[in-house]
Amino acid sequence: GGGSAKAAAGAKAAPATAKAAAAGGGSKAERWVQAQIAALVAQREAAEARGDAWVSEPHEWYEERLAELLELLRSGSVQSLPDEVREGVEDYVAQLADGADVAQEAFYDDREIFGDLLKASSPEPLPPYTRPAETPEAQEAADALRAWGDATQQGMDKFVRLWRQHPASAAVAEAALSCIAALAADHKESLGSGAASGLSPKALLELVADAMRQFPRDTHVQVQGCSAVLSLARHSGSKGMFTVLEGGGAKLWAEALRNNIADAEVALIATRAFSYMVGPKGVAQHTPEWAFLCASGAEQVLTDVLPYHLNDPRIDKAART
Repeated sequence: GGGSAKAAAGAKAAPATAKAAAAGGGSKAERWVQAQIAALVAQREAAEARGDAWVSEPHEWYEERLAELLELLRSGSVQSLPDEVREGVEDYVAQLADGADVAQEAFYDDREIFGDLLKASSPEPLPPYTRPAETPEAQEAADALRAWGDATQQGMDKFVRLWRQHPASAAVAEAALSCIAALAADHKESLGSGAASGLSPKALLELVADAMRQFPRDTHVQVQGCSAVLSLARHSGSKGMFTVLEGGGAKLWAEALRNNIADAEVALIATRAFSYMVGPKGVAQHTPEWAFLCASGAEQVLTDVLPYHLNDPRIDKAART
């Protein structure tokens, strides 16, 4: 159950979980950064559980900066960690290590700790995403697309036309993606028949990719997009998996996860999609499909996601398979 996992991942487990995250690979500096993120996530969740909500804001700030630093180390933009940054971060993390309880007034929080290190070549951090309000017309189109049942070629042409009338609407994209996932599953037995003639995995995957890349930070769009990619791969006949992976389906899961790494819903669907692909009903090693999967960036992002969801055994299990 979730409760026992939460208890086990309390503050005392932080060093162990940090070690698990640090074992994710990469350079020594990268592993050090991963260990700090893991420790901060465990501390923050333990603090929230005991009612110290004030810990969340400074810890999240440090987690985000450390995630930026990890990206810079990976890309080679930052070659090594200055001692003062390493010491400053370790001093900050040590304050709540091993379940220590510090009063907010006595808590040390230095936001200048990274100096110019992250400015090297990192873009401005993206502002928090808020979905814009929908027009009544867009909402009406979303409702129609969500309930769409006509999977003939003619029907799907109409579906795409209606979708394209609202290119700026995340709600319309979310509804269309959820419908694609459902239609692929509903018609898996009637593939190739007239009733399902509009369900070309190649054409639909392109639409899904466009929508996911247009709304990269909209978690609802990303969840439905990941689900649509998986449904097309699973339900489009013997060649469906090859078509979807060749078309970059696994890259879409990796991008969704990378762009929304702290979101539990996105993390769950994306990690489960990868888990399915390497499972008994997925793809065999030493095949073209396996090569597409390996080239998607999955291995790295599945390592990176673990420290963000230490208390969610579902994500942990899926990400490690």
